[in-house]
Amino acid sequence: MRRNGFSWPLDPLQVASWLLFVGIIASLYILYTPVATPRAVGITFSVFYALPALATGMTAFHVQLIDPVAETDPQGEQRFCNICERWVKHRSRHCSSCRKCVERYDHHCPWVNNCIGV
Repeated sequence: MRRNGFSWPLDPLQVASWLLFVGIIASLYILYTPVATPRAVGITFSVFYALPALATGMTAFHVQLIDPVAETDPQGEQRFCNICERWVKHRSRHCSSCRKCVERYDHHCPWVNNCIGV
């Protein structure tokens, strides 16, 4: 059973997305910043580009750390998952990639290698 998006095996699309993200950030600072750094516009652009890039990277990292497993609810409606062999919330579905039930399961996202649900 997978615990989060960093559990092995990693999805090739997940690895590709991280490499692409780092490559885009690095190429900006390698190609553009040395040319524009002496000017105030270049420094301003670099700072305003770094802030959203940092926020995007931190959000993607956080999403991959979440464990969206469906917990049992003793007071709510429950059903028995024959695959997990345990009681889960009524609106949970089983993810075949993660091998666990996820509450309000939408899909398994290969880009973050994790389930999208509650």
